[in-house]
Order: sequence, then structure tokens, then C-alpha cells
Amino acid sequence: CSDTFAGPLADSEPETIAIENYIKKNTADYDAFITVHTYGLWWFTPWGYSTSELPADYNDLLAKVKIGTAAIKAVYSN
Repeated sequence: CSDTFAGPLADSEPETIAIENYIKKNTADYDAFITVHTYGLWWFTPWGYSTSELPADYNDLLAKVKIGTAAIKAVYSN
């Protein structure tokens, strides 16, 4: 029941496994995949299950997250 539980390992949850399997079968249709979480003000990146491992393109992912969050803040911040 934790708001921040990341699961015991990557793709450990049935919903995540189903989405990953679908995307892998249809890779030509995707450049990116973004999920929207309506609880909290968080932007998640891959590998959230680990605090010690990062994907090879982490710096690129982080740069894109910063662009996205800045754009959202520009429109919706008070």
C-alpha cells in the first residue's frame, strides 16, 4: 500500500508485463511510451525499481524529463 513501492524487480507487476509484451510485439509503432499518473506530482523514468542501477541513456532521459516538466510548469504553475 505504499505510494512509492517500486516492486521487487523490473517488470514485476502483471500490468507492466502486459504493456511491455504488447509494445515489444509492435515496436515499429512506438518512438516513446509515457504513462500518466494522476496521483502526486511525479515524473517516472525507467529503472525506477533500483536506486543503484541506471539505464545507459539515463542522462538523455533526464534531459527530456526536465524539458517536459519545465513545459508543464510554464503552463500550469501559479
